[in-house]
Amino acid sequence: MRQSDAEAVFEAFSSNADMDRQGDADTPEKAASYVRALMEAGERQQALAIAYRDRLVGLVCGTVDPANQNAWVWYWMNQDYRGRSLATRAVATLVNHLFGELGLYRLELGLRANNPGSKRVAECNGFLREGVERGKFLVAGERVDVYAYARLRTDQVPDVVPLPWSTQP
Repeated sequence: MRQSDAEAVFEAFSSNADMDRQGDADTPEKAASYVRALMEAGERQQALAIAYRDRLVGLVCGTVDPANQNAWVWYWMNQDYRGRSLATRAVATLVNHLFGELGLYRLELGLRANNPGSKRVAECNGFLREGVERGKFLVAGERVDVYAYARLRTDQVPDVVPLPWSTQP
């Protein structure tokens, strides 16, 4: 990520009402703070921008717990770029980094039971459902279950082509 991505983060958070569950970036100023916080988190947040034609359209991130060699994986996409396998491939890139370069052992994520796109991203990347957190989220006045997923470094590697990694400014 780079600070200049703040405008694209704001656009993504404005693209669909479900994005309000992903963080606080519903104004240009809040989006700039959101990006700055991720950039200043150092090794704890392994944030990778998903770029399309040199513009941020999504984000994958691993919040690292080094003491336990674990990370919490999370991701979001601008509504206009969903359904193109970008998040699936970006999660594969992140997983390779977390298991490979960082040497982590366990990756976890949670997703709303009523979010088939996020479920597809997780399962295509070899995450296995471990349980249900009943009524965990309150969304628009309704209680929503959350599926808990995890993947271990020793699990079978799925057949997903990762997005290329680039550190270009």
